[in-house]
Amino acid sequence: SIRDWIIGMTVVHVDGHRSKTGGRVVKNVTGYDLAKLYTGSLGSLAVIAEISFKLRPRFEKTATAVAEFETLAKSVEVLAAVRKSGLQPIACELAGPKHAVWLRFGEHPRAVEMQIAHLPAAPWKVFEGAEETAAWERLRGAHAAMGPVVVRVIGKPTDVQGIIEAYGPSSWIAHAMNGIVLMALGDIQSTGAIRQKFPVVVGRAPRDTRQQVGTFGVRGGAKRLMLDMKRTYDPEGRLNPGRHIDGE
Repeated sequence: SIRDWIIGMTVVHVDGHRSKTGGRVVKNVTGYDLAKLYTGSLGSLAVIAEISFKLRPRFEKTATAVAEFETLAKSVEVLAAVRKSGLQPIACELAGPKHAVWLRFGEHPRAVEMQIAHLPAAPWKVFEGAEETAAWERLRGAHAAMGPVVVRVIGKPTDVQGIIEAYGPSSWIAHAMNGIVLMALGDIQSTGAIRQKFPVVVGRAPRDTRQQVGTFGVRGGAKRLMLDMKRTYDPEGRLNPGRHIDGE
């Protein structure tokens, strides 16, 4: 996520005071990692004025392998084989309802070719160059078309199949290596049942519908802590009202 690439940040507080957290290089980052707090608060605790990001060299080559399967179980079986192998994809997605596994590799050209050659047996189609760019644009388009309600369910990689089978989304895109599943639901009320087992963030929904269940579903001690931080950083509630914990 974006927060994992941030190493330093300057923010402006509600009283106009500026403060810094982290640094400009990784070795200078010490103390509390407040950058993650400010990033996740969606502008409700302070105004982000400057950000220092980690950088890495551009990949010499990238390639994407896509395979579609008849069943969810088969696609999950292939993903399990990828996780247990020496392959190191830079992206790994499971998209439904076509049960398509997307693997992207980026490295030295010979390393990319070696990983493509060692993919587990499946009907892979490999895309490079302009074709690869177009393929990912299609997946982004599929995500944009999901709805009317899209939720982000946060589980473990081994939970992905169970989440999809249990809640029956009309379409989904799962970040299969970290267990996050983006699901299209017809009824936001099912969010409550999902939250009994997994953390859920409502990513897309009509405003009046979203207010019925809360965007983040924060409860108990976590909600009290967030409300305390909001009162400390922004006692008059002037920063991004209605966002983050205010929207719960």
